[in-house]
Amino acid sequence: MKKYQILTLLIFTLLACGKHNKTLDKLEQIKTVGDENPKLAITMLDSLTHAVREEDEYTQMKYDLLNIRLHDKNYDVATSDKDIKRVVKYFEEKGSDVEKQEAYHYAGSVYRDLKDTPRALEYFLKSTNVDNNNTIDSAILRNSYSNISYIYSTVQDYVNSIQTAKKELELCHLLNRSDIFALGHLSNGYAMMDSTIEAKKYLDKIVEQYLSVPIELQDSIVLYNLLHDCCNNRDTANALLAHKMLMDYCSFMKVEPNPFDIGVFYKDFSNRDSAIVEFKKVLNYNEKFEEKYDALKFLFLIYKEKHEYEKAAEYGKKFFMVCDTLDFGKRQELAATVKNQYNYHHDKEAEQLLKEENQDYKAKVRTITIISIAVFAIMIAVYVIIQNRQLRKLLKATNELQSTRTLNHDLQAQVQAQNNELKQARAELKQKMQELQSTHTELQMSKEELRQKDDELSKRIEQNEQFINLLHQAELEDKAEDVVQSIRLAAEGHKKISKKEEAMFINAVDELFPDFKEQITMQMGTIKEEKLFALYLMKAGFNNTQISYLTGTSTVNVWRWKNKYLDTLANKQ
Repeated sequence: MKKYQILTLLIFTLLACGKHNKTLDKLEQIKTVGDENPKLAITMLDSLTHAVREEDEYTQMKYDLLNIRLHDKNYDVATSDKDIKRVVKYFEEKGSDVEKQEAYHYAGSVYRDLKDTPRALEYFLKSTNVDNNNTIDSAILRNSYSNISYIYSTVQDYVNSIQTAKKELELCHLLNRSDIFALGHLSNGYAMMDSTIEAKKYLDKIVEQYLSVPIELQDSIVLYNLLHDCCNNRDTANALLAHKMLMDYCSFMKVEPNPFDIGVFYKDFSNRDSAIVEFKKVLNYNEKFEEKYDALKFLFLIYKEKHEYEKAAEYGKKFFMVCDTLDFGKRQELAATVKNQYNYHHDKEAEQLLKEENQDYKAKVRTITIISIAVFAIMIAVYVIIQNRQLRKLLKATNELQSTRTLNHDLQAQVQAQNNELKQARAELKQKMQELQSTHTELQMSKEELRQKDDELSKRIEQNEQFINLLHQAELEDKAEDVVQSIRLAAEGHKKISKKEEAMFINAVDELFPDFKEQITMQMGTIKEEKLFALYLMKAGFNNTQISYLTGTSTVNVWRWKNKYLDTLANKQ
């Protein structure tokens, strides 16, 4: 009977292992399909959604990482970092080098989509630094370098952009993959550093390669980038070729070209009327605010050059109206932030190396100390042995010298007295050691009790603060339930908050905290409307992400404001 039970258990174990391996094999197959057709791969992956949740944690994490990878390859913009944070944490603790590298890379992609440039750079750099016995994925390494080069370029750090693009180009040649994006990064970097000859050299290589690519295999992103780079370099011949290839591609694919890029092309090559037509299309149909901003600026300049001052004034007025909504210092601030992140990343590596060297030094000191103690103990043991031998010889001589018993008796009495003193001293020393050990134990127990009490106090303080925030939100909802609900919906992206609702919300907070605005004014003086609204949202208990979405500012600024006005926000009414 027992034999059959063991056999049954073995069969079930084999079946379970087979199921697990089968699921992982399917994920690998879908991953391969996704490299060529991510949309189809996403559909295939969705069919495993329910089944994979019954698998072990490793299989579920592989599924989640593949899901993020496929959506990134399908150019789906990430809206949350919830899944990738969980995936990165798991593979950092339990994953292989390849899995860590992939998790770090797609964490960088998620934060790139979320416009969190410093964290995007941090994870892309982490992905490039996972290199243990050459077990990394070279394709992902190339993509990480490509993203890093792009990030440095967007924040105007062209030196690092060029250095990273060269590493990207080396990997492209090593993998025998297309190097067009790497060449584009190099061309753009050299152009921005006024190295015209180098920039044109890489542009010529891109054009030469793309002229040989069949139109059905061309990529619109590459064509737009090529046209943009040629215009920036004032490379007329290549710009005309890029424009023709782009228009042929759009005609073949039956899609409209981006009017902003075409308008820039016409503007740069003195076709003013065509440029005006394209820029007006941008104002009427394009949803990209930055392109509308640039289109208004270009229309103003073109009409001014044509001496049509009424039209120039019209678009100049519209241009200055949108200027108020742009943060002109944002790019410089972002550049400084990214550079600091880059320096921090390398400083962290140096710190880790120094820490390892310090640990090695401590290990050597410990080893030398142990050896020294051992040698000293051996020397004491040898000394004791020698002393014992001499004592035995002395006792033997004492027994032989019976004629000198009186003198020997006195000598023995003295020795006995010294032994008694030594014994008493040892007993006292032992007692002191015990007392010291007892005191040390009590001290350790007191420290542990104090730490526990500190932890309990911290938890209670945190719970009290959370309770007060919840109480504030409850009181606020009692006073203005409709406007609070409206703001919550706006924070979740279901609607847009109006100025009237914003004013009603501020009034409701003022009723609940009548001294709050006065305290802000006393601390800060005059304060911008968007920052004031953000502080009111903080006081009402909304989190950083919600406040960032509602006010249109970055989570970094929200975090800085909260820390700056922490005492005012924490002031209880």
